[in-house]
Amino acid sequence: MKKWRKVVPAAVFAFVALLPMHPAEAQSVAKNLQVGPQAGGGVLVPTNQLLRPAGFQVYFPGRPVDLALTPNKKLLVVKNRKSLDLIRIRDRTIVQSLALPKSGSSFTGLCISNDGRKIFVTDARDRIHVAELAENFVLQWKTAIELPAPAIGGAPVPGGLALSAPENKIYVALSRNNTLAVVNLADTTVQEIPVGIAPYEVVLASATKAYV
Repeated sequence: MKKWRKVVPAAVFAFVALLPMHPAEAQSVAKNLQVGPQAGGGVLVPTNQLLRPAGFQVYFPGRPVDLALTPNKKLLVVKNRKSLDLIRIRDRTIVQSLALPKSGSSFTGLCISNDGRKIFVTDARDRIHVAELAENFVLQWKTAIELPAPAIGGAPVPGGLALSAPENKIYVALSRNNTLAVVNLADTTVQEIPVGIAPYEVVLASATKAYV
């Protein structure tokens, strides 16, 4: 028993010596660095955290809130704070940054048609904007879809949206209306379904069922 008591502290000491730096110490070192890419690798963000993401990164200004791959998986569409950014996957090049009209983007909400030619994105006030992608990878805005205001007045502030399988309707969460809007794309008429306070996102399970 005496020998066992002498061995245990030595083993514990060896284990403690191998522990990584305490988070508080790591932050103390990081606070003297400038925000952005670091010489030793990783990126220091304004919250004093050092991030070391896996894989490759594409750096661009703004505040991206949503993203989606085109069906052919050649392009990544990013919903940024004030633009729709188009990134070519093979060389991680931003091929276009299309400025969003007026109010900028909302907190989420982006979907792409099955042929990859139409991109639907919600803004921060009252519209679904529609961008068309040409053969030469050039995006341009088409006519936007206006959404109904809430009974209390002001803007509906749309969020997540989903395109139906036949692509004849688009479903969008209206956060200030407390509804799910069903937009008929043929004539842009809108039907609202009450769903509770501040809906954020919508997922279509079938032609007759949606989760909000």
